[in-house]
Parts: sequence; structure tokens; C-alpha cells
Amino acid sequence: MTERCQHTGCAARGGIVVHGGTIAGQLTASVEISGNVSSEAEGNILKIMPPLSCGRIRHIAAVVIDESESDRGQVLFIGGWDDGGWTLAVCKVDLATGACTAQPSLLC
Repeated sequence: MTERCQHTGCAARGGIVVHGGTIAGQLTASVEISGNVSSEAEGNILKIMPPLSCGRIRHIAAVVIDESESDRGQVLFIGGWDDGGWTLAVCKVDLATGACTAQPSLLC
């Protein structure tokens, strides 16, 4: 795993997923997965995934959601800090591609 801070992690498919944060003082969109997270893998692996299409982000809440639609699983990002400052945005992230899809806000 790349040394980073202000990141978010969650468990998905038997592995640990680390999203965003800062690396060497720079905000990042990188995603790494550690563990046995793929049917073709034997034992533990470290896989660098495509970067997040929603850009660089830190201090987010990440919740694993229905994983059947993605080869690597899906995560719901809620809030956090992006290039524009604090955000209340909600997006669905496909871990296989890094694609972020905007979701309805949780605010009424």
C-alpha cells in the first residue's frame, strides 16, 4: 500500500479498499485494494485500481453497496473534501473502473 493519510478504507469482497486521501501532501484520486479480492487470485494481493473519475477526495464516508454489478464491487461515497472544499455530494463508485456516478443528495 502507498503511504497516505486522510484517506478512507472499507472492506469489499474479502479485501481492504483504500480510497483517496493525501500522498506526499498532495490530494489524490488513487484506489488500492489489498487482500484476496478476486476469484483468480491465490492468497493476498495488492492491486492498484483505476483512479476515481470524480477526482481527488479525502475524509469521505464509504459504504459497500450491492456488488453484483461490478467485477470488483461498488462503494457509496458520502461527503468529504474535494478540490473545491467540503462537499455533501453522494456518488456510487465502481471499484473495477473508478467510475463515479452522482446519486441523489441525502439532504431533504
